[in-house]
Amino acid sequence: MSRRLSIYLILAALATVGATASWIAVGAEQSRADLALVRGDIAAAEWSTSRARLDALAGSFGVHRRALAGLAVIEALTDDDSAYRLTRVTARDLSYYPLGPLLQRALAEERYDGCLRLVALLRRVGAPDFREFEAAAFLEQGRLELARSIEVPATPRTRVRATLAAVFASDPRDVLVRDREGALLGTASPAPAGGFVFTPERGVDAALVPGPAIDGLASVLPARSVRLTIDRALSQMARGALGPYRGSIVVVDPSDGSVLAAVSDRRTDSESGAPALEQMREPASIAKLITVTAALRAGYDVDAILHDMTCRGSMRLDDSAEGVLYCAAVNGPLHGLDRALAVSCNVAFAQLGEMVGREKLLEEFHRYGFDFEGDESQFFGRVVAPEGSARQLGDLSIGLEATSITPVHAALEAATVANGGWMHPPRLYRSTDTFLGFSERSLPKPEGWQVLDESWRPLLTRAMIAVANPGGTAARIAPASFPVALKTGTASEPDTGFHVNYIGFGPLPETRFAFAVRVTHQSSSRRVRTAAFAVTRRLLEGLSRFDVDRPAQQPPPRGRAVLATLGQQAAGGG
Repeated sequence: MSRRLSIYLILAALATVGATASWIAVGAEQSRADLALVRGDIAAAEWSTSRARLDALAGSFGVHRRALAGLAVIEALTDDDSAYRLTRVTARDLSYYPLGPLLQRALAEERYDGCLRLVALLRRVGAPDFREFEAAAFLEQGRLELARSIEVPATPRTRVRATLAAVFASDPRDVLVRDREGALLGTASPAPAGGFVFTPERGVDAALVPGPAIDGLASVLPARSVRLTIDRALSQMARGALGPYRGSIVVVDPSDGSVLAAVSDRRTDSESGAPALEQMREPASIAKLITVTAALRAGYDVDAILHDMTCRGSMRLDDSAEGVLYCAAVNGPLHGLDRALAVSCNVAFAQLGEMVGREKLLEEFHRYGFDFEGDESQFFGRVVAPEGSARQLGDLSIGLEATSITPVHAALEAATVANGGWMHPPRLYRSTDTFLGFSERSLPKPEGWQVLDESWRPLLTRAMIAVANPGGTAARIAPASFPVALKTGTASEPDTGFHVNYIGFGPLPETRFAFAVRVTHQSSSRRVRTAAFAVTRRLLEGLSRFDVDRPAQQPPPRGRAVLATLGQQAAGGG
């Protein structure tokens, strides 16, 4: 063989070796990419797809051990009788997979035996500590002594550890109370005289948990834990929005009446049990919405009637000494519902009430839940003076003297407009759960009832938007990021001074929250309105941060854009 031929053969061999190595490297890279996809399938519990792909990868160069480890994980979680039960795998191979989330998912899906098998496999190969999941599975199976016998690290590194610590420190008869997201709020223990005593979890303010939600727990038992509708973070924000003022704030989900926050300042809380849900005060001008819908139901063209009306600051309703009703200002020509509601003209709505008549007006108040009869009756307002003079009919029409309302009922009034006319009783319980809070079982939602014709919603919403626009009683109260529809109401009572009820919903046009702000114990109408403006502004700024569903790249509609949307809805029948 010539020297030149030898060189050619050597070069050819090297080229073959290089090509083979390159092919092997490409194949290994592809196998690693395929394995990464399988890891995602396992995390999503797509067992059959994962098993088929892992079987194909079990003989692949560079990934075969991790593939076998994946098959072992699937077998443990699903109890599949396969050839991989005795496969030797290492902790490092197993750690390639999201073991903690997989164990937590097994608990959530009540696959407690699978959780125990996987923990046993991890212990056998010396994987990082997952003892809390073993204790959790025993606990959920009702094997309390076995759960207690496992030494779970005290440091609450995971939600599972933190919950185990709370459960082990409690009585087996206790009920764990969580917020709507599953965060542990505290423990409700049966009281000797009946009912429950609530003990908040460390770092949780007990005032964020409404007393009636604890008092009524018996209605949703037996359950190891209960999720309330309350959102802890939103409730903390709402209480902070009160600042130095006395009062209450309620935020509800308008779609079903779920109470997301029901908070009061500390002094008000200390004076009565659940003021945000049960404190009665005059509704004041928020009742004008009820007068409007009573007139609409009676067949009146409210917008046209108010368009031709002029406010001269007062009107005489009867010949008694108290027969004159006053407005806060001489409002002049009203030009329709928008301006009448925006300036909150007492004269205009007293005349509407006079046209409708006492009987039909009282029927409308009852449609809105006043004098509600049922298990939730303490949360609804009352008609305290169903009879009276013409002047007292005027008071009924504008929310003074004749009626009283709770903050939560006021929030539900706003929610009824936002929800296309449906009112729901306040909902305090979202679901029951297992001890660890991973297996949520939704509770039935209270049935609502239709209050308004849905076609009225654009008219009412447009007028409530005017309240928050220039010239309205709450002009510029809303941040640009959170357009709202609003109604204000101011009243005074002999023993408590001036108070307000501000109700509304937003962000427009896709509403997620309805709310009521009540500020009390102020010395003048000017002071109480200044305080209410500050409180409501802080609340709306806070709610704008909780509006996570709106795409960040699309700025919220403002002013004319909102009105245009509502106009389109009106043209389409609401």
